[in-house]
Amino acid sequence: MIIQGSRSALEGYNGKHKQRTQRLIEFTKDACNLYRELLNFPKDVTITIKPMKKFAGLYYEDKKEVDISFRFNPSIPYLEILAHELVHAEQHHTSKIHPVWLKEKRAWAYRWGGKLWDNNITDYQHYINQPWEIEAFTRQSELALTVWEVLETKYS
Repeated sequence: MIIQGSRSALEGYNGKHKQRTQRLIEFTKDACNLYRELLNFPKDVTITIKPMKKFAGLYYEDKKEVDISFRFNPSIPYLEILAHELVHAEQHHTSKIHPVWLKEKRAWAYRWGGKLWDNNITDYQHYINQPWEIEAFTRQSELALTVWEVLETKYS
């Protein structure tokens, strides 16, 4: 597992975010060691802490990469975002979700539970009602609290 800060997070803004990003890297390493005991995500996943405008976190199944915004402090909300993306990593790693190329539509879809789900996201409501998002949102808080209980004394 690789945990790193993006160049812009470490060097951008005249170095303003370097120390914060370095603290988040250490916090993320500790958190991921604990998430490893709770989730079955790829051993070679790469996590990059970087500035992100639209998203708090993203998982790229084709590259086994998680991007996390550095705009969050090391606290339970950050752990929830990390847990959410690692649940997606687990879903892909365990083949619970399968990307499927629809040649006739020239678009990607996902197979989940034997059903094909369109990946054409029209709005936030459509996004959160996808079964893989429902699972990730449902599990993120409990996972984050479990990890925070262990890390709290070190990072409080």
